Amino acid sequence: MKSDWVPVSERLPEPDTPVLAHNGIWTGVAVWCSGEYLEDIERWQDEHREMIGLLGPAVTHWMPLPPPPATPQRRSRPSSRRW
Repeated sequence: MKSDWVPVSERLPEPDTPVLAHNGIWTGVAVWCSGEYLEDIERWQDEHREMIGLLGPAVTHWMPLPPPPATPQRRSRPSSRRW
């Protein structure tokens, strides 16, 4: 089974793009944030905008999120005729 995990030592995701991130303990949706005002330890933030590096181990790996499921086509409803 192929793993799509990318080590942060090799490459970072596009800034401000949600990805799946892992730090050895936690796995969840995160963003590598742009912004000159941020320290390196503050750049990885989870879906609640909590700074992952300040709460525990730094993010070690990430992968792109899968595409969302296809939205099923709505069928037209039959006319509501009363018998």
